[in-house]
Amino acid sequence: MRTASLLCGLLLTGPALGQTKEIQDKIDQVLALCKEFQSGDNAAKVRIATKLADLGQGASAAAPTLVDGLAVANEDVRLNAALALGKIGKGAIKPLQETLSHKDANARFYAVWALAWIGPDASATAPQVIRLLADDNDNVRRKAAYTLGRIAPVPDTAIKELIKAFGDKSPEVRAAAGEAVAHFGAAAVPALRRVLKDDVESVRIQAIHTLASLKHDAKPALDDLKTIFLTAQNNISFPASTALAAIGKDAIAALKEGLKAERDDIRQSAVRGLAKVGADAVPDLVDALAHTSVEVRREAAQHLGAMNIADKMVVLGLAYATADSDLQVRMQALSALQRLGPGAKLAAPKVVAALGDANDNVRRTALYTLARIGGEAEAVLPALTKLAKDPDVQIRTTVLQMLPTYGKDALPLVLDSLRDAEPRVRMQAAFALGRVSGDLSKAVPKLGELVQDADPVVRAAAVAALGRGGEEALPHLKTALADPTANVRAAAALALGSLGPSAKKLGKELLALAENDSGILVRRNALQTLGTFGDDYLPQLIGMLKGIPKTGKTATLGMALIQTLGNFGPKAKDAVPDLIEALDSKVQLQLRWSAAQALGSIGPDAKAAIPALERAAQDPNQTLRNNATTALVRIRVK
Repeated sequence: MRTASLLCGLLLTGPALGQTKEIQDKIDQVLALCKEFQSGDNAAKVRIATKLADLGQGASAAAPTLVDGLAVANEDVRLNAALALGKIGKGAIKPLQETLSHKDANARFYAVWALAWIGPDASATAPQVIRLLADDNDNVRRKAAYTLGRIAPVPDTAIKELIKAFGDKSPEVRAAAGEAVAHFGAAAVPALRRVLKDDVESVRIQAIHTLASLKHDAKPALDDLKTIFLTAQNNISFPASTALAAIGKDAIAALKEGLKAERDDIRQSAVRGLAKVGADAVPDLVDALAHTSVEVRREAAQHLGAMNIADKMVVLGLAYATADSDLQVRMQALSALQRLGPGAKLAAPKVVAALGDANDNVRRTALYTLARIGGEAEAVLPALTKLAKDPDVQIRTTVLQMLPTYGKDALPLVLDSLRDAEPRVRMQAAFALGRVSGDLSKAVPKLGELVQDADPVVRAAAVAALGRGGEEALPHLKTALADPTANVRAAAALALGSLGPSAKKLGKELLALAENDSGILVRRNALQTLGTFGDDYLPQLIGMLKGIPKTGKTATLGMALIQTLGNFGPKAKDAVPDLIEALDSKVQLQLRWSAAQALGSIGPDAKAAIPALERAAQDPNQTLRNNATTALVRIRVK
């Protein structure tokens, strides 16, 4: 086993004696690390290798010891030793060179890899690295190919030897050789062109892959690749199309020739290649949407959609493709337009026409597409009117989701949908009414009918829309306040808050709900709406605070009531005693937060709460402390 002892000893007794103390200290440090590496377990070896790597070229004396580590039966040790040798650089080349013929394949593997990390400084080792391309071990051959591309020896020699490796039995070795050849750029193209005529198929394929990685530098091979693309079997023709695409716009003409081929696979590869070229090939992809081959049209629609280019030419091409005789093309064209969104609005007339397609999926997709791209009301609404009677419930509900976009022009259609036999459609119609701009008073009678619907979800949606129906909606909302379903009553209580002063006519009904309803949400909504009626119901609200338990499920209701009272400011001063009681409650923290805020809103008239607020300002809970502190400031303002 090679050791660092002799080398380090020479350093101590020879030239090192005349060096400065700093240099001597570094040598001593490396010597100590060498000894520790030799004697330590695997974990210690990894740790020491890392330290030596940090020293870089200053650890050259440790190179022989680290090279010994390449043969240790531990992956982590070998890897870290190789990394350290790579960091050492030139000083590690000689011992690494000697290790290239080591009997242990692992040692050869990591030695040649370390040379790759050293880079061009290790170019003198190229002959030995080339010999490793014939090594018995697949991994060694693979790493030799990798290294040869990075130590930058004479290109002609390296390229020649690497191309020989294109015929290696291992696909990993072939790929590594191809990647290494690509490092030489345009200089490798002449040799690669010659290899395209090799008798071995795998060699030709690897040459094509390597040319693809060279991208535009492979332009001199364009005609060779074109010939292969148009004449070879698919397993070689397709990689050739990929290489042509990598060359870029200069290869568009060659790829377009593939669209004229008799073979489907070549035509499809041509479309895929044009798509990989990108924007420069878009006109040709648009033309392909009208190709006689359905496979070509499918590929063109699919790839144009993925490119997400909202160019006028693309939009119009896809628009006409929505009427293609092939179902898949129509679907792909619609999906592509859908992805383009408003940028594809120019296609709206064709998409509207697709709403009449015989296929349910096409009609549904066309509808979704129209919802994304938009369109003029005069063109879209007649088509939506027809679809509002479509047997597909999903289509009818989607129509209703779109209608609010078209404002008051869509109101008649929404109103008609309120009579649909399907509850989901009626519910969506009620939701749509709430979003349609303009006066909804004309819709009140029909919405009133839905308040009597058998489906509580539909009733709740209708009630929500009545919130925009004006005073005419009051009788229907009064009915809804007595609905057997809590969600409907809650919706009615909330809707009244949107009606303005006229809602006060149902104040007594709301107060009854706020005091006695079994639904917490109903009571909370009623409280919020009562809070919008001014002072009319303030005494009753203050009185309610005394009777609401401050624990359990009604704590939420208590919070809503306290927040409502807080909105009255100083006018709610009669609630101060009960708010102090809530503030001192130890059961519901959120209730105490709200009480502190409400007392602060009342201001100086809540000075009786100062002691309680001072206690709360010392509470462990930060939110309560903050709310109490703020309240104290507002109360103490003169």
